[in-house]
Amino acid sequence: MLMVRRLRAHTTYANLMATLAVFIALGGTSYAAIVLPRNSVGSRQIKSGAVKRAELARGAVGTRALGRGAVGPSDLSASARLTLTGPQGPAGAPGAPAVTYRATVASTGALEAGNGVASGTDPSAPHTRFVEFAGPVSGCIPVATLRDDVSGGLRARVSDGNRVIVTRLDTTGSPAPIFAAFNLIVAC
Repeated sequence: MLMVRRLRAHTTYANLMATLAVFIALGGTSYAAIVLPRNSVGSRQIKSGAVKRAELARGAVGTRALGRGAVGPSDLSASARLTLTGPQGPAGAPGAPAVTYRATVASTGALEAGNGVASGTDPSAPHTRFVEFAGPVSGCIPVATLRDDVSGGLRARVSDGNRVIVTRLDTTGSPAPIFAAFNLIVAC
C-alpha cells in the first residue's frame, strides 16, 4: 500500500506521456522490422539523392550499372583515371611569374632586398613608406606583411606609375606613429 501511495505521489501527466511516447516509439520500430518483408523497399520508396557513398558497400555498384556521366574522375581508382584521361602530354612553356616585384624594407625605410629600385619615407607621414619599382605597377596587387613580431598591420596601395605606398596601422586600424620592417610583393 505504501508503494502505491508513493507511485501516485510522483505520477504526473508529463511522466505518463513520456513513458507512453517511449513505448510507442519502440513498438513502431519493432513493428517495421517485423512486418516489412525482405527487399520490399525499392527505387520508388527511396528519395532522390538519399543514398550517399557511405551507404554503399565497396564494389556494390559498378560503372556499367550507372548512367553516363554519373561517375567523375575523382570517384575512380588511380588506374581507371589513367585510362579515362589518357597519357600525360609534353610540358608547356612556363608562364609569367605570379610575383612580378618584391622588396624587403627596414623600419627606417631603407631597401634591404628584392627587385625594388628605391624606397623611402615621407617626412610629413611617419607611418608611411614607399617602394619604387623599375616598371609600372598600375593594375597590380600589392601585399605587405610585417617582418617583426609587432601588433597592428599594413595597408599597401598602388600609387602613381611605378610606386607602392605602404601604411603602418595600429590594432584599431588607424595609422601607427612608429613604422616597422616589412616585406612587399606585387603580383601583376
